[in-house]
Amino acid sequence: MGIIISILSLSFIIFIHELGHLIASKRLGVAVETFSIGMGKPFVKVHWNGTDYGLSPFPLGGYCKLKGEEKNDEEEAKISPDSYLMAPLWKKVIVLVSGSFMNFLGAFLILLVLATNYVPIPTNSGLIGGVIPNSHAEAIGLKKGDIFLNYFDPITNKTVKINSFDEIVKSKDLGATKFTVEQNGKTRIITLTPTKITDANGVEQELMGIVIGHRKPNAVESIKAASIFFYQGITDTATAFKGLVINPIKTVTKDLVGPIGIVKMTGTVANQAIKETPAQPSSSTPFTVPKFVEYFFIWAMISINLGIMNMLPIPPLDGGKIVEECLSPLLKKNKFIEKGFKAVASLGVLSLLALMVFVYGKDFFQYIIKPLNSLFG
Repeated sequence: MGIIISILSLSFIIFIHELGHLIASKRLGVAVETFSIGMGKPFVKVHWNGTDYGLSPFPLGGYCKLKGEEKNDEEEAKISPDSYLMAPLWKKVIVLVSGSFMNFLGAFLILLVLATNYVPIPTNSGLIGGVIPNSHAEAIGLKKGDIFLNYFDPITNKTVKINSFDEIVKSKDLGATKFTVEQNGKTRIITLTPTKITDANGVEQELMGIVIGHRKPNAVESIKAASIFFYQGITDTATAFKGLVINPIKTVTKDLVGPIGIVKMTGTVANQAIKETPAQPSSSTPFTVPKFVEYFFIWAMISINLGIMNMLPIPPLDGGKIVEECLSPLLKKNKFIEKGFKAVASLGVLSLLALMVFVYGKDFFQYIIKPLNSLFG
């Protein structure tokens, strides 16, 4: 089931990329001949508003064919005002960039939804987010949602109003301390003693036995958190491409994965999310993050990766097409430069194809052949 969900997720990432090209082309008056989700001969085909929309059997792909985009259509395209060939440079660039833009937009929206719902913000107030089990705080009946209002400082002989959670934590130096707490709408006075607790590493700590409260982020905080995650996706992708340049053999053989590997890995996470029993927040754990959050986060990162990859200045990627369109006037004037560019473009295409074949082959061996050998060997 997880594999099917991951295949559909990858198809959706490709779909929104091609949808970007479709929307931009339609808005700018560039005719779209075919829009297909999946590769191969369409088994469902609908003609609407001048475009053939198709659903093809191989889901790991898709395309948006523009009128006059192919060189063999050049003569016909020259007499068609709505052809890609006759469009001004700025329109061509927008059409080409729009696919990656949609990948970035889709990724950011996913991250924004995750940040809004699953990135809690510490309240830094007297609000209790949870109570540590077997602590003195639990023994005297403190609960999640209680609010510390003030405490009595025996050194200054004054009652100190609590404005932040840090003040509660620092009060442990006073030992057993009297606090005024709001619980279920009523105030009560308690004496709270720090508890010695041994953590998972065997280190003993003296703690107040309570956990800081959290709240859902506001709109600005959600956008900020989503932006941080988005920037992380860009830097991680840039680091991967840097490794491909500096140490291509190691990066290709160990780090890169193709569609098969992506589907396999995300499918595993999807299966874990499906089988996961929803965890209820406890007194010691004020919030929990479901496994499906990790699944959608991974796909947001993949969408960012796809968007950046398509902007690389390598034909036949969108970035390579932009370079070709920008250099087109120069290439038409100078045949020598044109031949040189075609040679470089051909090298780029061959390199990209070789990389794809290797990565597909590696994935096929690692995720299909090896498991089969283990099963029947």
